[in-house]
Amino acid sequence: MRKYWGEIKDPVHGYVYITEAEKKVIDSFPLQRLHRLRQLAGSEYVYPGANHTRFEHSVGVMHLAGLLAQNPHLSQLLSEDEVQKVRIAALLHDV
Repeated sequence: MRKYWGEIKDPVHGYVYITEAEKKVIDSFPLQRLHRLRQLAGSEYVYPGANHTRFEHSVGVMHLAGLLAQNPHLSQLLSEDEVQKVRIAALLHDV
């Protein structure tokens, strides 16, 4: 069973729980840089609520990858270590 270090409040997914290994990746400069990059490239001028960053997107993708790995068909095939690697790969997909 995965031990979670903490949580990140996500506007779409609610609370996203992170492990200590994921926290180390999140705290790295390449991922922190994503806070300054807009996901929707100017759409916030047309749609005021569309102000998502690449960081928020990456955290959401990590969360969804973790949910996918919990699928009964996949969870039988993946070890906890492999699930952790999938989540970190999803987190890093925009770096």
